[in-house]
Amino acid sequence: MNYKVNVNFPDIRNALYAGSGFSEIRKLYIEELRKSNSIYNILYANKLDECKNMLSTQNLHELEEEFHDFKEHMRKWAKKHHVSLILMRRQKDFLGLNEKIRLFLKTGQPLDKIWDLLGFRIVLGTSKKETPENIHLCYEVLNELIRFFAFDRFCTFLEAEPPVNTGESFDGMDIYIPSKSEVLEGFENNIKDYIISPKTNGYQSLHMIIRKPNGLTFEVQIRTYAMDLHAEHGGANHDGHKRTRYEDNSDYNNDIQEIDFTKINIPGFYALEDEKTHSLVIHDLVGLTKSIDPFNFLV
Repeated sequence: MNYKVNVNFPDIRNALYAGSGFSEIRKLYIEELRKSNSIYNILYANKLDECKNMLSTQNLHELEEEFHDFKEHMRKWAKKHHVSLILMRRQKDFLGLNEKIRLFLKTGQPLDKIWDLLGFRIVLGTSKKETPENIHLCYEVLNELIRFFAFDRFCTFLEAEPPVNTGESFDGMDIYIPSKSEVLEGFENNIKDYIISPKTNGYQSLHMIIRKPNGLTFEVQIRTYAMDLHAEHGGANHDGHKRTRYEDNSDYNNDIQEIDFTKINIPGFYALEDEKTHSLVIHDLVGLTKSIDPFNFLV
C-alpha cells in the first residue's frame, strides 16, 4: 500500500522521563494517546494495550512451557541428526514496537499484522562460511518445526506476505541463494523465506507466525550461523535495518530519535555518556531499547 497518513503522535519522551518504572512509562503514554481526538492515536493506544495483555504472566507461562517442550523435542532431533542448535527467546523492545506501530499507521498497514512481540529464534551451529549443506539443514529444521507445531500441537501457521524479490546482486556478500525453496509442501504461503529471496542488505532467514488454538501468537525465526553473523554484526544488522526503514518517516519519529536516555530513571535501565569516547553506554534489562528474554520476569 503506497500512501501516507498525516498524523501527529504525542511526544513519548514525556512518559519516558516521568515514569518511575517500565509499566508506568507504558501506562502514561497510553493515557496520553487516549487524550487525543485522533482515531490513529486511539488505534495506537489499543495496540499497546493488546501487547501489554500479550505479556500477561499467564501467557508467558504458557509460552515458556511451549518453548520447553519444543526445545526438548528439537534436542532429541538434533542428537539423532548430529546437529548443533541454539534456541533463544525474545520480546521486541518497547521503542522498536512504537516505531513499528507508527510506521504501520502512517503507511496505512493494519496493526493486526504486527505479530512479532514475542518469539523464538533458532540458530544452527554451522560454519561461518555458508554452504548448500547448511541451507538444506536450515530447511530441515523448519520442516521439523512445522511437524511439531502444526501436526502435534494443532497450531495454525498464519499466511505470510512473500518477500519482495528485488533482483539485487549480492556480489561481495558471503551468502548463498539456493535454486529453490525446500519448505514442506502445503506451507509455502506460511513461511517468509528470506533465504530464497534475501533482503537488499543480504539478510537471510526463515520467518513464520504461529497461532496456538487459544489464540496466543508468536514468531519463530530460523537461521544458519553464517546468516546470524550477517544479521547481527554484518551488513544486515538490526540497527542499520531500522535506520533504513524509518529514515523516510523521521517526521513521525523525531521524539524517539531525540530521546535523552540519561533522563530515564527506572529500575533495570541505566544510561551514561562515556567521558573519553563521548558515546552513550546503555544497560537495559527491561526491554526499552533492545530485545530481551521475557521469561526472566516470570514470578
